[in-house]
Amino acid sequence: MNKSDLNLDKENIDETYEIDNKVISESREKDDMLYKLYEQNFDKFDNVSKIMKYTQILTYIISFIFLILLIIKLTSKKKFNWLYLSIPELLILLGLIIIVNGFLYLKYLIDKIENNSNSSNFGTIFTFIIINSIGISLSIFSIILMLRLDLKFLVNEDLNLVMIPLYISLILALMFFIFIIPSLISNELYIEIFLYFLDFFSSFIFISLLCSKINSQNNLKEKHKLKYIHCFIPFYISLFGHIFFTFFKFIQSNMEKSKDNNLINKIEKIISLCGFILLFLTGLITQLKLDNKITNSNHYIQGCLFLACFFLFSFENIKSLFFDNEDLENND
Repeated sequence: MNKSDLNLDKENIDETYEIDNKVISESREKDDMLYKLYEQNFDKFDNVSKIMKYTQILTYIISFIFLILLIIKLTSKKKFNWLYLSIPELLILLGLIIIVNGFLYLKYLIDKIENNSNSSNFGTIFTFIIINSIGISLSIFSIILMLRLDLKFLVNEDLNLVMIPLYISLILALMFFIFIIPSLISNELYIEIFLYFLDFFSSFIFISLLCSKINSQNNLKEKHKLKYIHCFIPFYISLFGHIFFTFFKFIQSNMEKSKDNNLINKIEKIISLCGFILLFLTGLITQLKLDNKITNSNHYIQGCLFLACFFLFSFENIKSLFFDNEDLENND
């Protein structure tokens, strides 16, 4: 009786060992196949990554040039036309489109390798269509707005006509966000979801109120009680939402125990918080000037503040472009 039990146990062990060996060998074969596929596509990954990196650097340089030109333009209305500013602005949008498309292409290659099929990925195609449509809409809006500011296009028409491409961009962005909400929920990013909806509705209301106010001025409706401070309330609400969230994340990081790069994360939170505060000051000064609470026709101060905001918000990304490799080496 004991002998038979031992024989059965031995058979079970041998069978289990064979199954485990089979699973391990199949796993190794799959890993080897994936490695070969990645190796075959290494040049594609490397080339696209380089294009994305250099495009990012060029986009930052062009953005800096655009903001400097904007500051010069805001010092006087007679130096050059607004339309010239649309050139670097369109180049910035083109750079962002190239970067996003590069990321989508990398994702397509990874999905194709891991799935080992030629089937199209709906999510990637949907994102491609939405992002490029947003880029085209913003480009059209940029040109129309610059022509309007130069008093060459739709001067006496409802300002909402100029904003149509911007409205389309907001709706497309909302569609994309709704599409990725399940992924955000699975990662428990509930505050981020709330902030996005806050940003969307605040932007939509802000643009609508601003158009109504400017239209009333152009039509000389003196009885119109809407002031610029009313238009900027959605902007302030959205901004304070981000300030409170960033401050909360900073407090949370201070309460956590010491971790790797914890100091760097705290510095990034402080920089981001400073960026939101400067953006608030930019909007506040602009609103006070529009409501004639501050009498100063030169608006370069807002331009300088926005330039500072740009550097503060771009700090983390610029750091990742130039300093991540050195940090990794130092940590090793």
